[in-house]
Amino acid sequence: MKILYLDPALSGTTSGNSSTSTRLTEHWRNLGHAVTSLSVRGEFPEGEAQLRKLINESDLLVALHATHCHSILKIWHDLQKPVPLILIVGGTDLFAPVLESGEVSTEFSWACEESSRIVTLAAGLDAYYPAVRREDWRAKTRLVYQGAEPVKWNCQQYDPQQAVVIGHLRSVKDPLLPVRALEILREKWLLEQTTLKDVRLTIQHFGKMLDLNLKEQIEAAQVQLASGPLRWQWNGPVSETGIRQVMSSAPLLIMPSLHEGGANVVGEFLVSGLPIVASRVAGNLGILGEDWPALFDAGDPQALADLLLRWNQEPQFREQISRAAKNLADQHDLRREEQRWADLFGELGLASAGN
Repeated sequence: MKILYLDPALSGTTSGNSSTSTRLTEHWRNLGHAVTSLSVRGEFPEGEAQLRKLINESDLLVALHATHCHSILKIWHDLQKPVPLILIVGGTDLFAPVLESGEVSTEFSWACEESSRIVTLAAGLDAYYPAVRREDWRAKTRLVYQGAEPVKWNCQQYDPQQAVVIGHLRSVKDPLLPVRALEILREKWLLEQTTLKDVRLTIQHFGKMLDLNLKEQIEAAQVQLASGPLRWQWNGPVSETGIRQVMSSAPLLIMPSLHEGGANVVGEFLVSGLPIVASRVAGNLGILGEDWPALFDAGDPQALADLLLRWNQEPQFREQISRAAKNLADQHDLRREEQRWADLFGELGLASAGN
């Protein structure tokens, strides 16, 4: 089978989209299919005639992020939809318009309507479909958790003094929330040094500055929280290899996002048995579950500060998170993810490789 994949990842950057794209195309090739990846960011040097040819010569179209892929999907539609479409739901694609206006975008709605299958990367996202279309879209929605290769630790146990945030700096990821949480903890430490004398915590943020409106505040935090028992530092973008090296020291992952569609990095930490504290938003809950022991309300620095202090000071709390992470590790097994894609292709009558 020939798969044409519409890839929204920005070239030259490490991101959740780029990790997802690399992993999925590898799965599909492992299943024996020929895959052509087409970047949907920027201009198309191939021209519309070549795009039409690529679509007509394919057996399946897979699109990640309806809005970014919309112009090519319109060409596919103009060709009378010659091949099936699988739409993979991105978090920003679904939630950004919902948070702004209370409704999904026109592009997202159109793509869901026209697709043969809709894939979500976290459970429960179908609850955010429009009520009038929810039943029909839910019927063709399939959940495929993102898989990952476990990271081997270079230590024997978690380091309660180390935490990380992994993600590009943009407002939807709320990168300043951990800064505000540390400021709350620093004030508490100054008032209660006797009881909190052993508190030590460094939060490192890895990611590219995509929202320049955050630049001044980020630079100020770099200075204000550069020293002392409670520190924060921004380390800029890091490669996937670099991320895995960071993970090998068994830090705590902080997921402060205002919304998520099912972050790749969450699966990477879970499959490696690594701890997570996360905002109580749909994409996080759809992976971790409502009973995850370390959830906080999105945008609430005090709640995050309380969890960080517990993580730092309470071995029993760390053990509780550890057990929860290990219980979900199999959910993100790479072979299980690949099999789910094989099953999905089979549903569409496209199971045979090499067609």
